[in-house]
Amino acid sequence: MPGVMNRYIKYESAGDQYVGRCVSGRDRLSKRFAESLPYFDLSDYSGLEREQKLRQLDRWIKDRMPAVASANDAVFYLFKMCLASLIHHREWLNETLHSESPVRMTSFWYEDIPLADHVTTKFPWTRTNDTPEFTGIPIDVLYMAKVEEQNAIIARLEERLQSAEERLLQDNNRVVAEVTEHMDKALDERAVGGESFSMGRDIIKKLDTLINISKQDYVHRVDNATNNGDDDEDDDNNNNGDDDDDDYYG
Repeated sequence: MPGVMNRYIKYESAGDQYVGRCVSGRDRLSKRFAESLPYFDLSDYSGLEREQKLRQLDRWIKDRMPAVASANDAVFYLFKMCLASLIHHREWLNETLHSESPVRMTSFWYEDIPLADHVTTKFPWTRTNDTPEFTGIPIDVLYMAKVEEQNAIIARLEERLQSAEERLLQDNNRVVAEVTEHMDKALDERAVGGESFSMGRDIIKKLDTLINISKQDYVHRVDNATNNGDDDEDDDNNNNGDDDDDDYYG
């Protein structure tokens, strides 16, 4: 690559890493070109719980590997990443693989893999502490990643501003209600507006009280009438039954 080597790709295996992203079928002109490979992301756990989860996963994988391979850390790491890729593309493989494919015969296919729901992929702007190092990304895609990262920051700021605006409106409504209540109370105590204004407010309050009492009394009367009607109906039914018995025995 004349004019490119040692100018844009400066480190030893960066060319191979870039080629690897290209042959994986990713669109060179899209942001998916910067997507990480599938991996187990346990960033939701911390401390002792995280260590226990990692040991559980590693032990499960090593128990299904040849002893010589499981003792080699580099081979084990490669095997673990291949397993994560298998889980991530499980649906596509299930539709594509032949029904008698050897892959379907392995324990990694038909057994329940621990922490399989933690297999994911990330972008440079959504990475976590568990995300593998991004390699083979050309400079234009890195700029694209920076733009996406800024867009994500702006989106989070908009959410925070909207939430703060809603809380501010709620506080303003509460303050206005409290101030209005205090002003009404102060005006009533000072009889501002003249004697007729004060008397008018008293009359309105008394009318409201009378209306509420009338409503309660009406509801009470309706309930009593309904209950009495049910009792009368029961008495009539009982009397009719007694008359029928008398007629039968008479």
